Amino acid sequence: MPKKKTDTTIGLLIGLRLRALRKKLNFTQKQFASMMGVIVQVYQRYEKGTLIPGSDKIIKLLEHLKSVNPSWLLTGQGPMFIEGEIKRTDKEIQFFTKTSKRLSQLREHLHLSPDEFANKLGIDSEDYIAYETGKPLGIEVLYKIKEAIPHLNLNWLISGWGPMFLQEDIAILPIDDKDKELVIAESPESYEKGDYVVIPYHEKAKAFIESFDFPDKPLTLPKEYLKSFFRLTFFDGLSLIPVTGKSMEPTIPNKSLAIVRDQRFESSVWEGMIYAIIVNNIIHVKRVYFYEGKMCLVNDNPDIPGFEITQNDKVHIIGRVVGCISFVEVG
Repeated sequence: MPKKKTDTTIGLLIGLRLRALRKKLNFTQKQFASMMGVIVQVYQRYEKGTLIPGSDKIIKLLEHLKSVNPSWLLTGQGPMFIEGEIKRTDKEIQFFTKTSKRLSQLREHLHLSPDEFANKLGIDSEDYIAYETGKPLGIEVLYKIKEAIPHLNLNWLISGWGPMFLQEDIAILPIDDKDKELVIAESPESYEKGDYVVIPYHEKAKAFIESFDFPDKPLTLPKEYLKSFFRLTFFDGLSLIPVTGKSMEPTIPNKSLAIVRDQRFESSVWEGMIYAIIVNNIIHVKRVYFYEGKMCLVNDNPDIPGFEITQNDKVHIIGRVVGCISFVEVG
């Protein structure tokens, strides 16, 4: 059972992300303070972690920075920025005050009564009922919900954007001994063909198409499908990697095709996202976390442990997984 975050820890983590975001965008503390509607001395306390910003202050900041991923800002989940701008209407801007209906939908999806769900979250039943009937969710409560339901898409809960649950975790593909000496190739380029996008297999994965009984040709997918289902706004640097195994089940079934964006098109490696990574000549498709300066590859299947990357490991990051297609959809 993971240890619950204290208010002090929450403040420190949000403060670190606020600072990282501000530095990334080349803003001053005074500018961020102005966006949040506070004096600079208060904002400095946010960054130091000695004061947790209220949900209304987070809302004001997100109104100015519409491409910032609110889930990342609050919990570290996902990338710092959403690919493309989240389309937020004036009503949708009121993230924390419009969650009651989605909170009820989430509870009903889990087949829990209000008392059972309150107990799962570790909060008072009367307080929980108040949240379902319109009381704004505070940041501390969002943390409790996320800790109780790790695969919940926090963006969906606070803004209605995306699916209720994250479904981007995948398994691993072992590389046969005979291919260990292959030179790591750059991803082949995907290309647009009218209203479609042709996505080829990654060079490193071609040897396993036949052995794992995957389609032997590139996928040709409608642009609208990629836009609406995977939220993609551009189609460069995409490739396919066939994946198999049970390390991410039940989230992702055995035999799937990962759509990977080559790392050359990314500005960084974002904690909490799924990456295709070659470690000592084995392709892993896993969620990436960082702990005490080390990269950790994590499985969703609790029966299959993840592992840390060491200094002796030979590592090549192929790229970030932007979508996954079940083999039955493309066979």
